[in-house]
Amino acid sequence: MKTREKIISVSLKLFSNYGFAATSVRQIAAAAGIRESSIYNHFHSKDEILIELIKNHSQLNPVREILNEELLDKLSNPVDFFVSFSEELLKKWSLPEEVQFTHLILSEHFRNIGELKISISILFEETRKIVKLILTEMKKNKLIEDEVELLTEEYLTPLFFIRLEKMTLLPIDQSIFDLAQKHSRFFWQNVKRR
Repeated sequence: MKTREKIISVSLKLFSNYGFAATSVRQIAAAAGIRESSIYNHFHSKDEILIELIKNHSQLNPVREILNEELLDKLSNPVDFFVSFSEELLKKWSLPEEVQFTHLILSEHFRNIGELKISISILFEETRKIVKLILTEMKKNKLIEDEVELLTEEYLTPLFFIRLEKMTLLPIDQSIFDLAQKHSRFFWQNVKRR
C-alpha cells in the first residue's frame, strides 16, 4: 500500500473511532508508521485528508460493484431483483470500511470544510442515482407507473434506516437480510403496474 493510501486508510479508522477534531496529525502518522512531517509531503492539512477520503469514497461507491450482469439479468423479475439488490447492498454496507465511513459521516454531519459540506446524503447519493436509473427504465418498460423520484425514496429510505440502526452494530445477523427481503417484496407488491 502506498503511503498516501495508508494515510487515508488509517485516517478513516481514527476519524471514525475518535472523530475528526479529536484526531491529530501525530496520531495519523503513528498509525501509518511514518513521521508526522511525511504526511505533509502528501497532504497540506488534516482537512485535506478528510476531503480526499470523502471524495475517494464517493468515486468508489460500492453500489456500482454490485450491479453486475447476474443482478441485472434479474430485472425481468423485479421482485427478485429488488430482493437481491437489497441483500447485496447490505453486504457491501456491512464491510468494515463502509461501517467506519458511516460512523465518520454521522459524527461529522454538518461540518463544513472549505467547499465540502458533510451531510448524511453523502452516504446514499450515488445509490439514489442508480436506483432512480433502474426505476426510470422500469417506467419506460411500463412495469411501474408512479413517480420515479418518490419510488426511489420509498425503496431506499427503509434500507438506509436498516443501515443506520443495524449495520453500525457488527456482527450483523440474518434478521437484517430478512427485514430487507420483506421490505423489497412489500415495495414491489405496492408499486408494480396493475
